[in-house]
Amino acid sequence: MVSRLLVWIAMRWRYRRHRMALLELSDDQLKDIGISRSQAYGSYSRYRSSHSHNLERRRM
Repeated sequence: MVSRLLVWIAMRWRYRRHRMALLELSDDQLKDIGISRSQAYGSYSRYRSSHSHNLERRRM
């Protein structure tokens, strides 16, 4: 059980480190590797985590 927890923590740490490295790249560098700025943000986007996203969806 403890080993699975440590593996999960290591995976999350690696994921965060990779995401932060992507966010440091310029738009041209991201384009070179085939991803957009929004893809680099992924689920970490402020827009997606804010309540304004839900309000906008309700208006439709």
